[in-house]
Amino acid sequence: MPCTRESARAFKAPANLQFRKRFLSPIATFLMVSTSLSLLFSGIANAQNQNDPRDLLLNARENILDTIKRLPRYLCTQVVDRTRYEPVDREEGLVSDRHTRPCDDTVAAARRADRKRRLVSSDRLRLDVAVGQSVPGMESEMYSWAGENRFGDQDLIEFVHDGAVSTGSFSAMLAAIFGNNVTKFSYSGDSKISGRLLSEFGFRIGQEESSYKYVYGKENNQETPMAYDGTIFVDPETADLVRLVIRTAQLRPETGACELSQTLDYGRVRLNDADFLLPKQALVAAIHSDATESENRIQYSACREFRSKSVLRFPASNAEETKVSDTSAPATPQFALPPGLPFSVLLTVPIDTAQAAAGDPVRGKLKTSIRDSSKNILVPEGASVAGRIMSIKRYYDRPEASDSQSEKRDPGWGTILIGGQPFPTSESRNKRRRKPSLVLKIRLETLDFGGSPHPLNVAFDSGRRRFRKDNGEPSQRVDIGSLDPSQDSTTASFEFWDTSPDYVVNSGLESSWVTLAK
Repeated sequence: MPCTRESARAFKAPANLQFRKRFLSPIATFLMVSTSLSLLFSGIANAQNQNDPRDLLLNARENILDTIKRLPRYLCTQVVDRTRYEPVDREEGLVSDRHTRPCDDTVAAARRADRKRRLVSSDRLRLDVAVGQSVPGMESEMYSWAGENRFGDQDLIEFVHDGAVSTGSFSAMLAAIFGNNVTKFSYSGDSKISGRLLSEFGFRIGQEESSYKYVYGKENNQETPMAYDGTIFVDPETADLVRLVIRTAQLRPETGACELSQTLDYGRVRLNDADFLLPKQALVAAIHSDATESENRIQYSACREFRSKSVLRFPASNAEETKVSDTSAPATPQFALPPGLPFSVLLTVPIDTAQAAAGDPVRGKLKTSIRDSSKNILVPEGASVAGRIMSIKRYYDRPEASDSQSEKRDPGWGTILIGGQPFPTSESRNKRRRKPSLVLKIRLETLDFGGSPHPLNVAFDSGRRRFRKDNGEPSQRVDIGSLDPSQDSTTASFEFWDTSPDYVVNSGLESSWVTLAK
């Protein structure tokens, strides 16, 4: 059953969007169905002179259902560019009270041809997604960072803690549309789109028949089926699906969202010595009840069968475990550092922020050796360290925002010293117009010494320390920020101010860490 997943860190409705955490108060969590990767094969049967639109649609459905049945297990790389917008028109209300606007007014304003909106934030994810089926149309999705070559049963929102992500089924939406007799279709004529003659069909599914679920609530424990309609574009010569557009009916007020839409474009990919139609790109958009808008632009590439060094687990297949791994590689010796040992790391490979994405690897080395409580060296200075970008996000200027509003939108970012200088305090930021900023979050994963990589279980050392407050002395305040559990202590957060779109984080960036109990 298709179901969209979002979390307080994912592609959630107004509030629980992790764009939300910096600019909006939480309102609701919504899960967005990702019809991402609906898989199709192009059978050309009876495709030559299909003058009856119903016959053409029947042939397209046959191709779609046939390909869903025959698809091998496969994986693709997907790059997700995520953006968040807010309206420029101040008559639409402030961020703090926009959520009170009726959805009819909010959607009408968003659809105006002359409407203006302001880019609030943007970031990028690079992921591998693996798909397997135990029952046709009922597939299991599993995600990992691109190139990690290891899949488990962890949900996407359990390791992508920031921003908007959508998870769900790859071909279940197509199965839901074409695999039943409740969907109502219509024909709207043939027209040329980008120089290509396509036949246009409409469809609609009522709420009672819908398996398209909208999940919301702080614990993602509430859901409601959504009525939806859309448009299908078919090549009349081959009966191939070319584009699928999905639009939901207006959502319930408690979800915090007004309307969702998805557009998926398809192209041919060869798998298992056969041609299949796989998504090339997708756009997932949401209009929220606080008048903000979210867009995820997804590019799919490098789709292939499970023939690489990977570990795959599909719990839907009777707990079956499929492993494709290099058994000749020697096992890494067991290694554990005692907890509470401090050390520093220097970045050794620059990060080009114009190209970087969450999921990309990072490289560093120990600036200081790791010593035990007796000052004995356990790991020498200069040992190689590997990690991963967990989030790389840009926040854009709001020239109209007052100081108080700016502070209200940006509570408690984790920060460290940048270039030897502390990040701008709230007082210094308020003295000048806000400039675009970049927030980079990194997690360390392995430590390489003795010729082998070893898992590294460490936490970022923020530098905050308790202190005694003396009477009569000037007061001192240390920002702690939100106690949001999604703010992982094992992730270092670096904040850069006044950066250009092509800014490069040079090697030499320093951070402090402390070992944790295994």
